[in-house]
Amino acid sequence: MTRESTLAWALLIGAGALEVVWAIALKQSEGFSRPWPSAVGITAAVISFVMLALALRWLPVGDAMIFSASSRSRLLSSL
Repeated sequence: MTRESTLAWALLIGAGALEVVWAIALKQSEGFSRPWPSAVGITAAVISFVMLALALRWLPVGDAMIFSASSRSRLLSSL
């Protein structure tokens, strides 16, 4: 495994963790009526998308999307 591949997987795992953060924060924001959870959710979402985009420089799209989709399905089943 190359250094770039390791970095890409680390970015992808971090992006998956931030997906959990932003989903919970946006649920807690009660329709964006609470400023702090809204700000945390939006910030985490933006950082998560950037990390996913960076990971896609080195990983095949299919691998990244399967990993990302499975983390979302685990998240949604726990809410």
